[in-house]
Amino acid sequence: MSFLDVLITQRIFFVVVLYVLSYEFVRKQDKDAEAKGSYTNGFTGSGNTLTAVIKGDLAGFKVKLKGAGLATDSNGMPNAGTVSSIEVIETATGQISTLTLYNSSTPAAQLVSEAAKGSGIPRADHYPDLMALLVPTFLNANGDGGGNYFQGSQGDDEINGKGGNDKLYLWKGDDKFDGGKGRDSVDASWQNKAINANLIKGWVKYGTDEAKLARVENVTGSRKDDTITGNSAANVLAGRKGNDKLTGKGGNDKFVFKPNEGTNVITDFQNGKDKLDLKGFKFKSKAAALKHFS
Repeated sequence: MSFLDVLITQRIFFVVVLYVLSYEFVRKQDKDAEAKGSYTNGFTGSGNTLTAVIKGDLAGFKVKLKGAGLATDSNGMPNAGTVSSIEVIETATGQISTLTLYNSSTPAAQLVSEAAKGSGIPRADHYPDLMALLVPTFLNANGDGGGNYFQGSQGDDEINGKGGNDKLYLWKGDDKFDGGKGRDSVDASWQNKAINANLIKGWVKYGTDEAKLARVENVTGSRKDDTITGNSAANVLAGRKGNDKLTGKGGNDKFVFKPNEGTNVITDFQNGKDKLDLKGFKFKSKAAALKHFS
């Protein structure tokens, strides 16, 4: 049976794939939350446009696949043609989010999409095989004036956040991410490869991949031992799991720590300027918190 897994939310631009499980849309925001909506009629149309109307918990959205030679099987699943773009339309407001795809042929791994309200993102521990199924070779995506979330493809992507506080979730390939205006972030928290991020030099390296960065202020590390270096801006740096090395450089920086995330080292903490974010620990006083630092 076929399953359309959700990777695009109202303000999240993701590459999407057909996954084999069951006939329903599913969105997972975290380990404890799951929203389901019924899927009965599939996509309709042929040629240049296929359209699906989402029902159930995820009602209020419409998905359009645009391309050439598009067709569906008896269940309304795309099974032929080339998808050039995916439009997610919130029918109540008329708001449209568009994802442009390159070299994306539906027969290889039928490309579809769904939208869900909220800003939950897929996590690698929810989808152990899902990310390996991403088909598009290249992704060219542009944000808007709001806070957008981006997940690239397996290839070399070029992503422009434009306005708002945008976030790029690192996946694969030698990507280019220009955050634009606002406070923009790179997040590697679902990566099983250590990252070396340097906002002064404008790159983040992980495994054999390297992403070029411009106008990015914040970095979240991987599950491994990371090296993260900020720049002259007020950076927010979080090592996450692993034993990480954090360097803020100039600016009034914030270093984020959470329980059970390894032993991290701040190389240049500036008293009176930089801050520690320890909300997850629930310390009763500042003195109690400082006992854990040397």
